[in-house]
Amino acid sequence: MNLVNGNIAEQLREFWTAKSAKDKTKIIAIIFFTITTLTMSSLLLFTSDLETVFTNLSSQDVAEITMKLRERNIKYKVIDGGTGIQVPKDLADDVRIQMASLQLPRNSGVIGYELLENISRFAPESERQMLYLQALQGEIRRTIELFEEVTRAQVLITLPKDSIYIREREPAKAAVTLFLKPGVRLSPGQISGIKHLVAHSVEGLTYDNVFLTDQNMRPLDGDYSNDYTDINENIRKNMQIKEEFEKNLENSLTSLLKLYYGEVAVKVNAELNFDRLVKETQLFDPLTNGERIIRSMEVLEEYYRNYGEYTPGDGEIPYYPGINDGSSEAERRQEIINYEINQVKEHLVVAPGAVKRLSVAVMLNKELEDEEKEIISDFIAVAAGLDTVNRMDQISVIGKEFTSSDVGVDQPPITIKMPWLTKDVALILGTILGAVVVLGLLLFRNKKNDYEIPPIAATTDVSEEEIEINPKDKTESLKRLAKKNPEGFSKVLRTWLAEE
Repeated sequence: MNLVNGNIAEQLREFWTAKSAKDKTKIIAIIFFTITTLTMSSLLLFTSDLETVFTNLSSQDVAEITMKLRERNIKYKVIDGGTGIQVPKDLADDVRIQMASLQLPRNSGVIGYELLENISRFAPESERQMLYLQALQGEIRRTIELFEEVTRAQVLITLPKDSIYIREREPAKAAVTLFLKPGVRLSPGQISGIKHLVAHSVEGLTYDNVFLTDQNMRPLDGDYSNDYTDINENIRKNMQIKEEFEKNLENSLTSLLKLYYGEVAVKVNAELNFDRLVKETQLFDPLTNGERIIRSMEVLEEYYRNYGEYTPGDGEIPYYPGINDGSSEAERRQEIINYEINQVKEHLVVAPGAVKRLSVAVMLNKELEDEEKEIISDFIAVAAGLDTVNRMDQISVIGKEFTSSDVGVDQPPITIKMPWLTKDVALILGTILGAVVVLGLLLFRNKKNDYEIPPIAATTDVSEEEIEINPKDKTESLKRLAKKNPEGFSKVLRTWLAEE
């Protein structure tokens, strides 16, 4: 056996040694092209195109579904540690329909109102109630699992027993456990929406009797969730408002400065006040348009006249004697005026987000004098609404010529989207490109080898007497020949080149 292997190796070695450089290159190119073609074909032909049809299955469901697939001679692959099943893409829809007709998966799948389809008409009322409750829980679970943030849900509903006494009736209750995607946190609006969904799906269930938890046993409603979520939500909104304000101001200043100075760089740092301020003011003003408003007025007028002697009694107004006669007269006028006092109440809510302080830095692509910097600073202060006195806003202007490395630093890289360039297409294109390169190298080498030096020396008559070269010392002989007979030296070189 070793003798045979040695003979084959020797024959291959002799075969390879006998080949010229041109033939060796062709053989290597053919072998490379063949291996690449076979590799690509095997990847395209033997790589099965599978699609996932079931996930998060129990072991019982996996065993039952795979048995049904084997009965139908359908290829399948178990993935995700035995919890998922893949089948060929062209059969995926048919497999789902077939398994659904067999009510598979049983334990992993969610069963809703279809559970009531096969109920016996002779079933007792208790069994009907139990099946109805299971179907209702399944329908609510299906609806919740449609939400993108939720991977799985578990719904438990407690229905009270019917009673003829109102005092003995208990409200319905529901507990929902949500398995959220990693890094996902529900907003207060989303939590409220899920609670309303559950409450409106069950008769007699109120919003307050729905309790939500996540997979980490944390409540998703109540003070704990609301406080934590509200704080994070407010911080996120405040940061977003700050970034948008700074970005808009930077873009405005950049567009204005570019009209006069060309390439510029602007950076704005804003300090905003997000405190919510509520002001209540009560003003009391007795005057309206400079006049007092009369609320009520009482006028009392009394007039007395006596034509004879009269002696006033207790509490009566005395009379005064008339002139030249015995009569007497008396009168009295009394006015009581109540004025209205104007009361003005102001309830002022100051919206958060007021500018507390601004800092603007501007860099221009040119050298600037101090006078130019001052003019640009005044221009920016007016355009940005800076208040350097009360708010102590700051502004900095720098003039410097940009280097080539500075230009385009903030420009995002250009990306070209090619949705048609899939893995298989890229493999095919790579193989074709490699084959083209190899063929190009072969053609280039063939053209290079086909070029031969014209047999100049063959037509030139060179005698040994004119050119004498000592075989032992060719270098010195060639030097002497080049000095003594340059033409003969060139003939010798041409002869050697033609021989090679």
